[in-house]
Amino acid sequence: DSRSHAILIDAHAACGDGQGARDALAAMSASGHQPQPAEYAAAVSAGDLLAARRLLGEAERELGGASGGGGGNIGWRVLANAFLRACVAGGGVDDAVALVQRLGSGAWAAASPDASTFEYA
Repeated sequence: DSRSHAILIDAHAACGDGQGARDALAAMSASGHQPQPAEYAAAVSAGDLLAARRLLGEAERELGGASGGGGGNIGWRVLANAFLRACVAGGGVDDAVALVQRLGSGAWAAASPDASTFEYA
């Protein structure tokens, strides 16, 4: 079930196994379960900046962004903050600025920044 996949993604992420988290995310999709922003956030948090960019784009395409309703607004904020942490770790200043500018508008209309967002930015 989707919860078991989510646990597996989280376990890989907690152990710092970015490739394992991404593989588990792909397996979740392949088995017919739709990953939500929280699962993407876990995979983003375990990888490098290149992987984080790819996963953020995939989440936006697959789920339609925060305004699409998938995962709720909190899930999208968690994903945004995970991506910003990856930007901090990987030196992705331009990526971080671009995401912060998108928060609250377009696909990210329902995901307004919170205190953690501004701390990472």
